Amino acid sequence: MLFDEIKKLVLTALNNFIENESYLLLNNVHEGTIAAQFAKYLSNESNRIPNFRWDIDCEYNKNIDLPKELFINGSHVIVRPDIIIHVRGQNNNNYNTDNNLLVVEIKKKATASDREHDFLKINGFIEQPPYYYKYGLFINFVDVHYEISWFLRNG
Repeated sequence: MLFDEIKKLVLTALNNFIENESYLLLNNVHEGTIAAQFAKYLSNESNRIPNFRWDIDCEYNKNIDLPKELFINGSHVIVRPDIIIHVRGQNNNNYNTDNNLLVVEIKKKATASDREHDFLKINGFIEQPPYYYKYGLFINFVDVHYEISWFLRNG
């Protein structure tokens, strides 16, 4: 899937989410709830794309049959991305497939520390085997507005 296609999918889902779920954003619900609801909007939009072959999951903690793990700041860390678009049971071991399409981290009113941590996590998913996610996305919700940062895998 091309970047313009995934970007359109995400932005349409985000705008629909904001329009219909502002209550969640204005009433300080947990970011896990926000992520789960946003994933539903991603799923709804993905259903409009012919031959969309990926799964959309929240808090997916498995690397095949092992825990998801990244090497961050010199340590192996068990991780659970907020949302992923991927093919369950597959990775991008050879770096040129797109079984792991998009990893998303979500925050509400992110601090500089929040951003730094999530940016390291997203970059880890993009750059480290066996994941090699094709795209990454950080979404910071501030009330009913959002800021996004995109990450793209080289190659």
